[in-house]
Amino acid sequence: MKSGVVGQPTLFILTDSQIVKDEFLVYINDILSAGYIPELFAKDELDGIVGKVRAEAKSNGVEDAAGPIFKFFIDKVPRTFTSHFVSHL
Repeated sequence: MKSGVVGQPTLFILTDSQIVKDEFLVYINDILSAGYIPELFAKDELDGIVGKVRAEAKSNGVEDAAGPIFKFFIDKVPRTFTSHFVSHL
């Protein structure tokens, strides 16, 4: 969350041995394709994220509504978030 809220550079490393259920790959695919996992955050967490980035979003011309502000947050994450996947053959 810090990657999108405060722009903190973040590195996510995942090895193949950490994937214990195939369903986990669905979440990885969501992150790679959409930039987030749907329903990852509870309503109160979403409200907190929106509150933390509201001023920055508004100063960038984003409409002052939860949906557009959350999209601003999601669009901001790839600038500081990097993921690496490691396979042990």
